[in-house]
Amino acid sequence: MPKSWVTQNKVKKGDELEITEQGSKLIISSDSAQEVLSTVIDVTGLDRTSILFYIRSAYRRGYDVIDIRYSEPHTKHLRTGAKKKISSVVHEEVSRLVGVEVIQQKEDSCMIKSISQTTSDDFQNILRRIFILLTDFADDISNGYKEANTGLLESAEEKHDNITKFISYSLRLLNKTNDYSPSERTMMYHAVASLENIVDALKWGGRRGHQSKNKRFNKKTLEIVEMIMKSIGMYYDFFYKFDSRKVGVLYKHRHDIREDIEKIIGTLPIGEAIIINELSRILETIVSLTEIKMGMEQSR
Repeated sequence: MPKSWVTQNKVKKGDELEITEQGSKLIISSDSAQEVLSTVIDVTGLDRTSILFYIRSAYRRGYDVIDIRYSEPHTKHLRTGAKKKISSVVHEEVSRLVGVEVIQQKEDSCMIKSISQTTSDDFQNILRRIFILLTDFADDISNGYKEANTGLLESAEEKHDNITKFISYSLRLLNKTNDYSPSERTMMYHAVASLENIVDALKWGGRRGHQSKNKRFNKKTLEIVEMIMKSIGMYYDFFYKFDSRKVGVLYKHRHDIREDIEKIIGTLPIGEAIIINELSRILETIVSLTEIKMGMEQSR
């Protein structure tokens, strides 16, 4: 080992070094050589949702210290019009992030810091948990509509936040570990990030269903919602039990749903048509995810 590298990274005799293969390169790293990544973000003038996303993106990028600054103590929640304290928004987002806490709060700033070490062993377990929670979420949305169960639909916000927490953590793990080659990491990151689009659509579907004055939906609407939700479970099976023949099954399922939507969309009440249109975005996300998974299999 180069002496300068050994000195800089405080490697001592007897320390274990990790060697990771990345294409034609071998990456040597040491547990004692974990760099502390810091960033400063100015959220002055941003609305509540933009602040949440800004903090979340820094967390996912792998920063260990996030210094949040602002010249005004309040922000606006665009959907409700409510005025919110920025410090409260920061705490709200941190409650959804694994392994970090607010360690300092002042009148014009908050500091978030990592309090636990990330380990690459967690990633596959977390990813599996995301899929399980996602399929359960889809089942609850389907049953919520079918049974006019407002409790299941109302809980969509909580389920969304829980799954998003694990998605954020898994993306952070991908950025802070060297278990994958650059191309594999890119595809895996894109796949996990795309799952968030499905989670967002399910949250929206639950919110819209819960707020609907008429909880008795058209029979065909219920069938389409159920078929869209089923496609999530089909992709879960495809991801963990890869078989190229399942691609055709997934595409046919999407095609059949699209045909049914085209036949009835003009006959539905406007509220139901909007729900169907928004939830159908899940189908296109699954097409993208299917292509990503096929690419991952080819690179092995």
